[in-house]
Amino acid sequence: MYKYVRFISCIGVIVLVLSMSCFVFAGTPNLLKNPSFEEVDKGKLPIAWETNAQEKNGTIAFSVSDEKALSGKYSGKVEVRVIDPNAKANKLEGIYLQNVSVQDDKLYKLTFNYNKDNIKAAMPFIIFYDSDGGRITSIDDSCIHSYSILEEELSWEVVANNGAVRLSDNASKDQEWIQRWIVVKPPKGTSEIGVWINTKGGTVDLSRSGSLYWDDLSMVQFVD
Repeated sequence: MYKYVRFISCIGVIVLVLSMSCFVFAGTPNLLKNPSFEEVDKGKLPIAWETNAQEKNGTIAFSVSDEKALSGKYSGKVEVRVIDPNAKANKLEGIYLQNVSVQDDKLYKLTFNYNKDNIKAAMPFIIFYDSDGGRITSIDDSCIHSYSILEEELSWEVVANNGAVRLSDNASKDQEWIQRWIVVKPPKGTSEIGVWINTKGGTVDLSRSGSLYWDDLSMVQFVD
C-alpha cells in the first residue's frame, strides 16, 4: 500500500511539473516571426525577414539552406565573397533584420544561434526605435540587463549613436553552432526593437567565399 501511495504521489508531482512547464512556455511566446527560417517565399528567401547588403568590395547572397540546420530543415544563410583581396572589406556586410513591437517597461531576452564558415565576424545587433521610427541614441549600459558567458575578448557593446547594442564575434570556432543570449531593458520611449543579424568584415581566407548560418532565434519577454 505504501509503495502504491508513493507511486501515485510521484505521478502527481510529474504531472504538476509538466503542467507548470507548459504554462511557462505558453506564457512566453517567441516574438520573432519565422525564427527558424522554415517558411520560404517563391524567391527562396525566408518570410518575415528583410535583407540589407553593403557590397563595397564584394558580393552578398541571401538564401535559406539545408546545408546546416540546428533544427528543422533550413537555416538562414548569408554568403560573402571578397572581390579585391588588397582592399578593405569593412563595408562588406549581409544583414537579416526584423522589427518587433515592445513595451519599454519590460525586459526582453534575445537568443542567437549561428554557425560561421570563413567569416571574420558574426554580429547580433539590437536597435531601439521610438514611436516615430527614430533610433533612441540616449542609451547607455543600463539597457544591458544580463547575458550569456562570453570568451574573454568578447563583450556586448553599446553603440549610442546607432541607438544599438551589438556583439562582434570574431573569436568563436568555425563550423560549430554557437549560442549567445542577452537580456535587454529598452530605454524609455522604445516602441520597437530591431533585430539585426550581420556578417562583418568579409572573409578570413580571401581566396574563397564565406558563409554564415542563423537558426532558432528567439525574442521573449523576460521575468527577472
